[in-house]
Amino acid sequence: MRRRSPIIAVLAVLGALLPASVRGEVPDFQTLTGRVIDLELSGRRYLSGVEVESVQQDGKGGLTELKLKRTEEPTVVAASQIMEILVNAEPWDVAYVADRKLLAHSPEERTARLAYESETAGRLAKSKKKLWPRLTAAAVAKAMEEHHEHIAEVKKLFPKLNFKTYESPYFLVCSDLPEADVRKMLKALDSLYDELCEGFRIPTGKNIWYGKCIIHAFAAKESFLAWEEHYYKAGQTKAGGRAHWNYGTGRVIVSVYESKQFTNFVGLLTHETTHGFLHRYLSSAEIPKWLNEGVSDWAAESVVAAYDGPRKKQLQAVDYCRQNKTIPNGFFGEDIELGWRYGMGTNLAKFLSARDKDKYREFAVGIKEGYSPEESLQRSFGLSYADLLAAYGKKIGVSELKLAAP
Repeated sequence: MRRRSPIIAVLAVLGALLPASVRGEVPDFQTLTGRVIDLELSGRRYLSGVEVESVQQDGKGGLTELKLKRTEEPTVVAASQIMEILVNAEPWDVAYVADRKLLAHSPEERTARLAYESETAGRLAKSKKKLWPRLTAAAVAKAMEEHHEHIAEVKKLFPKLNFKTYESPYFLVCSDLPEADVRKMLKALDSLYDELCEGFRIPTGKNIWYGKCIIHAFAAKESFLAWEEHYYKAGQTKAGGRAHWNYGTGRVIVSVYESKQFTNFVGLLTHETTHGFLHRYLSSAEIPKWLNEGVSDWAAESVVAAYDGPRKKQLQAVDYCRQNKTIPNGFFGEDIELGWRYGMGTNLAKFLSARDKDKYREFAVGIKEGYSPEESLQRSFGLSYADLLAAYGKKIGVSELKLAAP
């Protein structure tokens, strides 16, 4: 079978202690014929909602290949390509047996997964957070129905505006902007989604949203403010865009209005959408604001190369550090409202990523698994916040960069 990491082996032992009723029954591959399933494939690829035309087995219950019914010619998927099979959003916990060239159910994989989910859910529950449930096709359909009802409501709220609806695989846009502008927005959003999935090692083709991410893009600032006031009592906001989410379902809505510079408008849109992505990834646990803003600016400038807002803030942050030698004590909390502090978040995010991309990913994932941000930083990089500032300070020529006294 595929080699497993030591942590998986440990979790498998823990999972074996779970009752058989929780661990579930051994799946029967033959029952897949005629069913609609999801497939996670090698190379981090994901096929969603594909119908199985036939199943080939070895005579002893192992699976050798699946034939899928597609809109084009039927697709044959060899057992060696299959990383996971999901039926009604539930994993079957399979593993490839190389010496027999077949796919088999893996009790070890199942017990490890269930142990991980139980442990993580328990940790998150301590701070009243939760793992996002895997969505069935019926749940996705329900979400999309809710989304379209919401957009219909918005159109009634603004009867004089010529709203049109546009869709891509992961986004649902309601806008009164010219279609050409919306198409450019969607292209940037789809690129952003791919970039973030690559960063978090989410298989290409997998949808993490509650249905899709809703985007309200307004041509006029007044319309944006009216929408914000109606839904969130935020009609006085100075922001050009905002991300909103529902802690129950995880629905994400991003609202923006087009500024005079289209490039910066799209940059802001991708920044706000990154906030929504980080909310929807894995659990409802919140990424701390300094890192959230830092990752969002990094993602925006990665997708929209000409977006200059983040670069200015990053330079301002370096200047601040060199002039003051300290960072305000509340920086690692919620006290990062000034522009240079957004830049500082991006600078630290880039610093950690350059140091070790895998550990940087582990850092973010650990927070979403319910560890405190500093605890996750310690687990992944072996650094405290004080260590992080000191190391970053050396990089920019500030020998003893530290937090200011409370």
